Amino acid sequence: MKRSYCLCINLVILILTTACGGQVTSTSSPDPTTLFMPDYPDCQQAELVSETIPAGTSFMAGEKFDKTWIIRNTSPCNWDANFSLVYYQGVGMGESTHLLFTANMPQGAVTPPGAEVTLTLNLRAPFAAGRQIGYWKLRDSAGILFVPANIHQDALSVDIEVVGTVYSFVDNLCHAMWTLDGHSISCPVNNDMDPFKLVYNSFPVFEGNNAENEPSIEVLLPEEEGSIISGVFPPVVIRNGDHLHLGTGCGNDAHQCDLYFEVVAMTGNERITIGEWHEVSDGNMQSVNLDMSYLAGQSLQFVFTLRSENAIRENRGFWFFPILLPY
Repeated sequence: MKRSYCLCINLVILILTTACGGQVTSTSSPDPTTLFMPDYPDCQQAELVSETIPAGTSFMAGEKFDKTWIIRNTSPCNWDANFSLVYYQGVGMGESTHLLFTANMPQGAVTPPGAEVTLTLNLRAPFAAGRQIGYWKLRDSAGILFVPANIHQDALSVDIEVVGTVYSFVDNLCHAMWTLDGHSISCPVNNDMDPFKLVYNSFPVFEGNNAENEPSIEVLLPEEEGSIISGVFPPVVIRNGDHLHLGTGCGNDAHQCDLYFEVVAMTGNERITIGEWHEVSDGNMQSVNLDMSYLAGQSLQFVFTLRSENAIRENRGFWFFPILLPY
């Protein structure tokens, strides 16, 4: 009975090896794990056709420029609106961190196999001198970042050399000596217990709900008539071609704002008025670009002053992105 039982099992399973004194030779068959695997196309195949702004291109600090890559779809897939170019790491040089492949195409457009897509980033050189690199990648419809296998991992980069003299008054805010109504104050001041503020604001919101993404000096004056806050910055040597860029405006919540802005340059015992601006809450801000070449070669101390003519609650103003640039 024992031998009959083994023969029965051997006939049922029909496989593999010696069983109960007999030998069965199996025939080859597909791996059962592969019988039902779906065939997913590789949609991450692409070719870099061309690019602008080769590595090492020089730009003046803060200069605007466009970087373009032309990518060919060498995959068997249609690249739809979910494909994009995405900022990955390094130095960000643009307001946006991603660009859809279909950004400049009609709604519902795709990039079919063999077609090309032009990807152009609107960028601005950083304000820090030296080599600056930002890295980008492609992103597929599943949200996966990739660089095609036939393209170098760093090929989608913005690699530039920033040149020029730069002095940011915002970055040097607390290197200045600040006074309020003639008395020395610390920097920054951002305590709710104090009747005034002096702070670095990375994302100011101006009157009229105008939001900016450039850093500014935010000042809140006390609710006193004739109150003055003033800052004397360290000496800066002016070079030919240097320009002073800045904007002035009221805070979005300062509906009764009434402020006088002034910039003075001190050289030795001489005080040179660079500019004066009056700001009220009218939905507008003022922007200036002043050529300082007539003071080239001189070591100047810039003095930023903000004055309130009336006792106004929430009398808040901004020095918008004050900076010296070589153009």
